[in-house]
Amino acid sequence: PSTEEMDRGLKMETYARHGVPEYWMAIAEQEAIEVYRLDPAAGAYRLIATYRRGDRVTTPLLPGLSIDVAQIFAV
Repeated sequence: PSTEEMDRGLKMETYARHGVPEYWMAIAEQEAIEVYRLDPAAGAYRLIATYRRGDRVTTPLLPGLSIDVAQIFAV
């Protein structure tokens, strides 16, 4: 929570400006992963999915990658 403002602001804007195609954000208090994809025309990220426990995070940028959200937040 202490870095969320920076993560959603300056950090996200910087990554977009440099053309990073996807931006993933872990939201610990919600046990969720938000996946944003760069919209080159807008020069900004758009939220494409929110993954929660029971979901597996995937991306077409890394075929074969599949991450269990529950394991990310396991203690």
